[in-house]
Amino acid sequence: MLPDGQGASRVYAPRPAPCWWKLSGEVRDAEIGRLRGFVQQVYRPGFGHLAARLRPCWESHELCLYCLDIAAELHAVPYLQSRRTVPL
Repeated sequence: MLPDGQGASRVYAPRPAPCWWKLSGEVRDAEIGRLRGFVQQVYRPGFGHLAARLRPCWESHELCLYCLDIAAELHAVPYLQSRRTVPL
């Protein structure tokens, strides 16, 4: 999210995609923590039967990390901006 020229509203700016296959240690833990927040606050409450299938071991499976990272970014586009525009 970046401020516009006036600093009045915010627009979505994609974050760099994590290279899961390269991450380790504290950096990987921080990225997983970000996804854990998305899973707890957005995915589980809002994605119904899809979220119910997510097993507790998701953090140890890179495919889950990829998919949840994509879902978190797609969620950010319409919901983490100050307003929705026609192009959006």
